[in-house]
Amino acid sequence: MRFQVLGPLAASVPLPSAAQPRRLLAILLARPNEFVHRDALIDELWPDGAPSSAAAIVQVTVSKLRKVLGEERLRNGPLGYRLTVEPGELDTDRFLALAAAGELEEALGCWRGPAFEDIAGGPLVEAHKVWLNDRRWSVFRRYTALELERGRHREVVDELAKVVADRPTDEQLVAQFVVALDRCGRRDAALRALERARAALWEQAAVRPGDDLYRLYRRIAGREWTCGDPPAQLPASTPDFVGRTVQLAELERAKGLVVLHGPPGIGKTALAVHAARRARKRFPDGQLYAEIGRATPRDVLAGFLIALGVEPPDDLSELVGLWRGQTSDRRLLIVLDDVASERQLRSLLPSGSGCLVLATSRRRLLGVPGQTVEVGELAEIGDLLGRERLRAEPVAGAELVRLCRGLPLAARVAGAKLAQRPHLLVSELAARLADETRTLDELIAGDLSVRAALSSAMRERSAEERGALRLLASCSPEVTEWSAAALLELPVAAARDLLDALVDGHLLVTDGRDALGFVRYVLPDFVRLFWRAAPDPVATGRVFAAVIERLAAAYGALAASPAGSAHTVSLLGLAADGPETAVKLLNAGSLHWEDGRSQRARRYFELAESRFRALGDDRGTGASLVALADVHAELGDGQRALSELREALVLLKGDTRGQAVAAYQLGSLLEDLGDVRRAIESFELSMLLAEDRNDQAAKRYADVLRRHGRHDEAGALLEDALGNATRAGERHWEAHVLRSLGDLHTELGEAADSRRHLARSLLLFERLGHRHAAAYTHRSLADACHLGGDRVAAEGHLKTAMTTFADLGDRRGAGYALLSLGRIRDDASAFTLAANLFRELGFPLWELRALAGLNSRSQGCELTREALTKISGAPGS
Repeated sequence: MRFQVLGPLAASVPLPSAAQPRRLLAILLARPNEFVHRDALIDELWPDGAPSSAAAIVQVTVSKLRKVLGEERLRNGPLGYRLTVEPGELDTDRFLALAAAGELEEALGCWRGPAFEDIAGGPLVEAHKVWLNDRRWSVFRRYTALELERGRHREVVDELAKVVADRPTDEQLVAQFVVALDRCGRRDAALRALERARAALWEQAAVRPGDDLYRLYRRIAGREWTCGDPPAQLPASTPDFVGRTVQLAELERAKGLVVLHGPPGIGKTALAVHAARRARKRFPDGQLYAEIGRATPRDVLAGFLIALGVEPPDDLSELVGLWRGQTSDRRLLIVLDDVASERQLRSLLPSGSGCLVLATSRRRLLGVPGQTVEVGELAEIGDLLGRERLRAEPVAGAELVRLCRGLPLAARVAGAKLAQRPHLLVSELAARLADETRTLDELIAGDLSVRAALSSAMRERSAEERGALRLLASCSPEVTEWSAAALLELPVAAARDLLDALVDGHLLVTDGRDALGFVRYVLPDFVRLFWRAAPDPVATGRVFAAVIERLAAAYGALAASPAGSAHTVSLLGLAADGPETAVKLLNAGSLHWEDGRSQRARRYFELAESRFRALGDDRGTGASLVALADVHAELGDGQRALSELREALVLLKGDTRGQAVAAYQLGSLLEDLGDVRRAIESFELSMLLAEDRNDQAAKRYADVLRRHGRHDEAGALLEDALGNATRAGERHWEAHVLRSLGDLHTELGEAADSRRHLARSLLLFERLGHRHAAAYTHRSLADACHLGGDRVAAEGHLKTAMTTFADLGDRRGAGYALLSLGRIRDDASAFTLAANLFRELGFPLWELRALAGLNSRSQGCELTREALTKISGAPGS
């Protein structure tokens, strides 16, 4: 039998036409006569994440190949599968033998195209392709060198032309081609080939030609190879640059004009410079950089022209015309930092379509053409604070991350202080930043200062805008256009324009709409702290009076007393008449809950419940109580949640779907409270009540069964739920079920399967933008990596999870993360913190699980007895 991989995959027997068997055969041919483990085959066939049925698919595919190749040739064993290949049966063996024997032309004749040309492989096959192709071109270089030594330049010049066209940066091949052209008397063609190589080396690798090509040019042209090096003005990248992966990928491919805008200190310049350095190989004519600020267009353009080797004229119109002429056919990358206005930017734009301009600005610059990229909070901000310091004090570290509020400048300052002051505890620095009277004073390190960055931004604003920010900081950091109009004593339209201008300048942010449909404007924390001052009672009174007046006009209800007025604000401002508003309130609460904003979600759920009760709507009231119970359980008020769920089950009588939801919520809560028997009964009730499939109940039920050792039952429920979610295209729910499957495999000691499921879960959550849910998957991945012996990856996932839980105030999630930290580090303090946290939340069963980590050190026996007492006294126990 013969196998051919030096070109399209082929054999002396007909191979299956389907892609999967051919890919599997390619993997085995890349490792002939070796056992390839099943897990390695799965990773190779599905590099982006394997389906749950991957192992079965591999087995079926092997069977198909076995029918073609024979039972004896394709064998399986405990380590995987092995393809037996006899000497001489594989074309790579013949190629390598001929090359070793010096029969170079015959060796090259073995090739029919690039190795595995028609196979899209994973890492293993791709690496083998690279190795084989490198051997091919190494032999080709030896062959052409010998031909040139023999004076056969006319015989190889055309072949070299084809190869160099495909490999323009292979300097050895280029040199051989140039020599062949020169010996054929084609001097001009040889010099053009050198120029093409020079451009390709810069464009594809951002490097200059080597000495051999310079010597060739000097010998053929009779002069030095100089044409003035293109300008390279880009600053060095920030050494500790992290994150922004998606934006970097977009900018690396960008064309024309891209404006990066965002608040002061958010890292716009760092992103622009880092992206420019990655993209510079596409711009062989040079890279220009200018800090715009208050510089005049005349000074900037004159500097650019001088860098391009052109004498700038004095007249501004001539200067602009010359700049446009010089850039019409060049490929330049231009970084314009700190642009203040559209007019300033327009005067600096090049005319050529081959140029890329990356401009940074604190404003949105709505009036210029091109792409805009908003640079927001940095998710990986913990890396700037110092990973080791945060690991040493995980709880304080999570708090410090939260206090930096996603601002890279704040984190870089705090990280510099921790790095330069080893005696400074993370908890001490966090305490100082938490004191709002000192926050901005603490965020100064050398010439890095959050206050200075804010001051620079404020100088660009008008006196009216600065006054508005000061009033907002002293009265109400959250307003709508009509309450802002009262605060600023402006017409509503003028107040709206002023607020929108501040939003465009990233000194104010919008946060959806209130229940009446008005846009909500919020002052960012650092801007509020910059303008921090004593409250202005007169301005506050104007806002309060305006609120009451609008509510009275809208609803015909004005409370007589100040206390009654406040009550009117809280109820009328957020709950209008009619069932539609109650439904909207419930839906709004659900959105906040999914995003991890539990306190805001609770307010909406409470208003929805109040509205439904007033309408006599039992079903709506019950649904609101179920939602509230989830929030109260999260916030540690388990008994209140228990009462709400029991009332919901009564109110939802006749609504079997609603009762099913309440029942599985009750099951989850009862397990947290230590009443496992009643928890299982509630889940069974939920499954019976569901009119059709109840995948959410099945998923939560499976989690309880798994934690109590009933793995087979849990696995069956999760496989069904995953199939249902996949068929229905419910990606969000598919990700939740995959996380539970990953946890199940972790408990069973199956690290590879666990990581595969969890990686898919994380990918789905990140694509959907569910940061909160993704944090729980990161926590699960930490356990899976720990099981697989990869402590570095485990701690990395755990850091991401803890940062998110701290940002969102999720104490339950923090408790889970501390449990994982205790296991990964074998750290008694983490178990103690977790036990204390679960005790505060009122979850004795989880407290007991945390104490189990201490029991191994005989440190938690008394606390364990207390937790067991709580469980024995749990409802229904």
